[in-house]
Amino acid sequence: MAEPPPHVVKFTRIVRAFNASDYDTITVLVSEDCRYYVAGGGIFAGEYTGRNAFAEFLRKAKAETQATMTVDVQVRDRKRRSRDNLRRCPRAA
Repeated sequence: MAEPPPHVVKFTRIVRAFNASDYDTITVLVSEDCRYYVAGGGIFAGEYTGRNAFAEFLRKAKAETQATMTVDVQVRDRKRRSRDNLRRCPRAA
């Protein structure tokens, strides 16, 4: 399989940093003007603007789950997935 695009590599690094509770790395990797929105009325609902606010949100989320929250990334080959989906689609009569 070909190398994943740069944005996928960066996202994977952010996820690994989160899983390792490395919030300093997250603040370096996330853009300064990032905005993250959590819908609903829960304890995390709202908009988090800026890399520090985003890292603080992640820190609080992990603390709230007593450090049991982790994220797993699965990267799929989009072209292969499209071909697989085409094979599964019935042909029109």
